[in-house]
Amino acid sequence: MSSPQRKLLALIGIFLIIGVWIAVMTVIGSSIVDWPDLVQLAFYLLAGVLWVIPCKPLFNWTRKTSSKDT
Repeated sequence: MSSPQRKLLALIGIFLIIGVWIAVMTVIGSSIVDWPDLVQLAFYLLAGVLWVIPCKPLFNWTRKTSSKDT
């Protein structure tokens, strides 16, 4: 697979992962509205950073080069 194709597929995958992440965090976030403000802040800070973990394999995959690309 060529590098541009790999990057396009990874971009689509990242958008899908982020969309699902946002939906799940919205559902969880709506259930914690009665929690203390600092706990909510910690949740939103973590949710805003931890989306990278499920996307990391796609990031690595896009940087991979095949023998045809060189």
